[in-house]
Amino acid sequence: VEQEDYVRTTLFRLKFSSNETSFVPVGILDDGTIEPTESFTVVLSNPQPAGGVELGISVFTVTISDDDLPMIGFEQAMYAVMEGDPTPTVDVCVTVGNGRVANSLTVPINALPTSTATEGEDYEL
Repeated sequence: VEQEDYVRTTLFRLKFSSNETSFVPVGILDDGTIEPTESFTVVLSNPQPAGGVELGISVFTVTISDDDLPMIGFEQAMYAVMEGDPTPTVDVCVTVGNGRVANSLTVPINALPTSTATEGEDYEL
């Protein structure tokens, strides 16, 4: 979206001499919004003088990939519990970092086989 994702320059006219390359600056804006990949198109048209040059590739598409994905993780890295604790479960809290998820989110959870406790004997997941 113009002015949200990129800054459109005013009507830009490129002037060329022989064997010269010109550049058009286009500012990409970091909007902080979780969104799908977006794109816009830059078009060359109507070279002057008319008939003085043939257009080659005259349409250029810019794709903007989102960098605002939420981060998901455990609230803490470790939790200690005593065997025989009257509370038979440990609540492991998983949070989404910025609280924004564009779509539903599924993340598999499993215990690493390198743990010293044995699943089914010491804990159930």
